[in-house]
Amino acid sequence: MSTKTRRAPRISAAGDNVIVSEEELRQRRPISVYRAAKMATARRETLCVVKSISSRTVVVETHAQVVAGERVRIELGNSLVSSTVNGVDGLAVALAFDDPIDVQSWLGADGAPHRRTAPRIAIDARARLQIGNQLLFVKARDISQEGIGIETQDIVMEGDALVVGLRGWHGPIPGTITRIDGDLAGIQFLQPLSFRALSEWLGTSGCARAPATANPGYERVHP
Repeated sequence: MSTKTRRAPRISAAGDNVIVSEEELRQRRPISVYRAAKMATARRETLCVVKSISSRTVVVETHAQVVAGERVRIELGNSLVSSTVNGVDGLAVALAFDDPIDVQSWLGADGAPHRRTAPRIAIDARARLQIGNQLLFVKARDISQEGIGIETQDIVMEGDALVVGLRGWHGPIPGTITRIDGDLAGIQFLQPLSFRALSEWLGTSGCARAPATANPGYERVHP
């Protein structure tokens, strides 16, 4: 009688095994990237940089304070993806998606250059505008690398050149009013803000807030 051990077949009946396509296996492998993204917790929105991603997991770098087990959403392209914090190591945060995503669709089928522009983040802060000799104190509602949205009852005009002052920011920010809608106005900065500086400011200023449509169920799983 032969003493050879029979080698198990690579694939048995489909009813006994989950057959994974070659494309799915490829998407499960983490891909190193560098893209700005927006992350939302129950408390606030914040910035992050996607460092690696697969169809099931993502590793981001952020100054936001999160803990393992916390529920968050991360904006990938035009979609907010539900996920759970798996681990935190310094600024690196590992997330597990609730449902697999299409990585290639997010990256772009044509291999488009990685996005480095920061998305718009909801904030609740006081800002100071200097328009000529006039000094205005306004509410800042959102901010990105390119500009800031404000709310004011003072009269401002489209095209006004000004300087924005934010508490905790290192120096004045020159800009121009480019949009007015009632008490709301949009200001475009003359030079984009540094992504790292903006991320650090959002993480330390305490002004970042959750959007009005935030899901109240996004909270820490284990207090």
